[in-house]
Amino acid sequence: MGNLESGVQRTVQVIDNDPTTWSLEHVEALWRRHQAGAHGFGLHRKEIKEIVRAIFPDAKKDVVGDMIWPRFAEYDSGGEVNALEVLGGLAVVSQGSLEGKANFVLRLFDFNQVGSLS
Repeated sequence: MGNLESGVQRTVQVIDNDPTTWSLEHVEALWRRHQAGAHGFGLHRKEIKEIVRAIFPDAKKDVVGDMIWPRFAEYDSGGEVNALEVLGGLAVVSQGSLEGKANFVLRLFDFNQVGSLS
């Protein structure tokens, strides 16, 4: 039960405060926004809220405060979350193929841009 036939696509309604309904494309858009803002690896709550708000401008709830921050902020982090951990975690729970998620995470951590991790 619960398995879909091969080739059958299911439609998931995107709920802005539920990252498990986001597509991998949403997560990639967050990454591009992070890069464009010249943010470092550590993000303060305000910075990550601004990034998420840029992708979900009409969000009704605080996904950062409700879902992201409690799962990624460490008590001794100095008020920051690791951007790569957040993006990687969001990719894992997003809607998308395993291959697409793996390719995204590889690009996320491929600092030398050579197609491998070092």
